[in-house]
Amino acid sequence: MTLQQLAHRWIAAWNSHDLAAIMAYYAENIEHTSPKIAAYFNIADSTLRSKELLQSYFEQALQNNPTLHFDLQHILEGHNSVVLIYQRMNTALAGEYLEFDEKGLIVRSKSHYKGILN
Repeated sequence: MTLQQLAHRWIAAWNSHDLAAIMAYYAENIEHTSPKIAAYFNIADSTLRSKELLQSYFEQALQNNPTLHFDLQHILEGHNSVVLIYQRMNTALAGEYLEFDEKGLIVRSKSHYKGILN
Protein backbone atom coordinates (compact mmCIF):
# COMPACT_ATOMS: atom_id res chain seq x y z
CA MET A 1 0.00 0.00 0.00
CA THR A 2 1.35 3.45 -0.87
CA LEU A 3 1.56 6.36 1.56
CA GLN A 4 -1.17 8.10 -0.46
CA GLN A 5 -3.48 5.10 -0.04
CA LEU A 6 -2.74 4.88 3.68
CA ALA A 7 -3.53 8.57 4.09
CA HIS A 8 -6.86 8.32 2.26
CA ARG A 9 -7.86 5.21 4.23
CA TRP A 10 -6.91 6.85 7.54
CA ILE A 11 -9.15 9.84 6.71
CA ALA A 12 -11.97 7.50 5.65
CA ALA A 13 -11.72 5.59 8.95
CA TRP A 14 -12.05 8.83 10.91
CA ASN A 15 -14.96 10.03 8.78
CA SER A 16 -16.77 6.73 9.39
CA HIS A 17 -16.39 7.18 13.18
CA ASP A 18 -15.33 3.52 13.34
CA LEU A 19 -12.95 3.32 16.31
CA ALA A 20 -11.79 -0.22 15.45
CA ALA A 21 -10.98 0.86 11.89
CA ILE A 22 -9.08 3.90 13.19
CA MET A 23 -7.08 1.89 15.70
CA ALA A 24 -6.11 -0.70 13.07
CA TYR A 25 -3.66 1.88 11.66
CA TYR A 26 -1.69 2.23 14.90
CA ALA A 27 1.17 0.12 16.26
CA GLU A 28 1.12 -1.07 19.88
CA ASN A 29 4.08 1.21 20.70
CA ILE A 30 2.46 4.35 19.25
CA GLU A 31 3.53 7.78 20.49
CA HIS A 32 0.85 10.37 19.79
CA THR A 33 1.27 14.06 20.64
CA SER A 34 -1.52 16.62 20.46
CA PRO A 35 -2.22 19.91 22.21
CA LYS A 36 -5.75 18.58 22.79
CA ILE A 37 -4.57 15.69 25.00
CA ALA A 38 -4.45 18.01 28.02
CA ALA A 39 -8.26 18.26 27.90
CA TYR A 40 -8.52 14.50 28.53
CA PHE A 41 -5.38 13.50 30.45
CA ASN A 42 -3.03 15.15 32.92
CA ILE A 43 0.12 14.56 30.86
CA ALA A 44 2.71 17.36 30.91
CA ASP A 45 4.18 16.74 27.44
CA SER A 46 0.78 16.01 25.78
CA THR A 47 2.08 12.66 24.50
CA LEU A 48 0.31 9.32 24.83
CA ARG A 49 2.63 6.31 24.72
CA SER A 50 0.43 3.28 24.24
CA LYS A 51 -2.27 2.06 21.93
CA GLU A 52 -4.58 1.53 24.91
CA LEU A 53 -4.35 5.17 26.03
CA LEU A 54 -4.68 6.37 22.45
CA GLN A 55 -7.84 4.34 21.98
CA SER A 56 -9.34 5.84 25.14
CA TYR A 57 -8.47 9.34 23.91
CA PHE A 58 -9.93 8.76 20.44
CA GLU A 59 -13.07 7.19 21.92
CA GLN A 60 -13.66 10.28 24.05
CA ALA A 61 -12.91 12.58 21.10
CA LEU A 62 -15.45 10.77 18.89
CA GLN A 63 -18.10 10.91 21.63
CA ASN A 64 -17.49 14.62 22.20
CA ASN A 65 -17.54 15.44 18.47
CA PRO A 66 -20.49 13.61 16.86
CA THR A 67 -20.19 15.70 13.67
CA LEU A 68 -16.47 15.02 13.28
CA HIS A 69 -15.42 15.06 9.63
CA PHE A 70 -12.08 15.62 7.93
CA ASP A 71 -11.85 17.08 4.43
CA LEU A 72 -8.40 16.13 3.14
CA GLN A 73 -6.66 19.05 1.40
CA HIS A 74 -3.04 17.92 0.91
CA ILE A 75 -0.78 14.92 1.42
CA LEU A 76 2.92 15.68 1.85
CA GLU A 77 5.08 12.57 1.54
CA GLY A 78 8.33 11.92 3.35
CA HIS A 79 10.47 8.89 4.11
CA ASN A 80 8.05 6.47 5.83
CA SER A 81 5.89 9.42 6.80
CA VAL A 82 3.19 11.78 5.62
CA VAL A 83 1.86 15.14 6.68
CA LEU A 84 -1.88 15.45 6.10
CA ILE A 85 -3.46 18.88 5.84
CA TYR A 86 -7.20 18.77 6.31
CA GLN A 87 -10.14 20.95 7.20
CA ARG A 88 -12.01 19.91 10.31
CA MET A 89 -15.77 19.96 10.76
CA ASN A 90 -15.65 23.43 12.27
CA THR A 91 -13.75 24.80 9.23
CA ALA A 92 -10.46 25.03 11.14
CA LEU A 93 -7.33 23.74 9.42
CA ALA A 94 -5.39 20.90 10.98
CA GLY A 95 -2.27 18.95 10.15
CA GLU A 96 -1.26 15.45 11.11
CA TYR A 97 2.26 14.03 10.96
CA LEU A 98 2.14 10.24 10.65
CA GLU A 99 5.28 8.08 10.74
CA PHE A 100 5.03 4.43 9.71
CA ASP A 101 6.96 1.31 10.65
CA GLU A 102 7.97 -1.42 8.20
CA LYS A 103 4.51 -3.01 8.51
CA GLY A 104 2.75 0.21 7.51
CA LEU A 105 1.49 0.90 11.05
CA ILE A 106 1.68 4.35 12.61
CA VAL A 107 4.37 4.49 15.30
CA ARG A 108 4.51 8.26 15.79
CA SER A 109 1.92 10.92 15.18
CA LYS A 110 1.63 14.59 15.98
CA SER A 111 -1.50 16.68 15.61
CA HIS A 112 -1.38 20.37 14.73
CA TYR A 113 -4.24 22.87 14.75
CA LYS A 114 -4.54 26.37 13.37
CA GLY A 115 -5.29 28.86 16.10
CA ILE A 116 -5.51 26.42 19.01
CA LEU A 117 -2.76 28.16 20.98
CA ASN A 118 -4.08 31.69 20.45
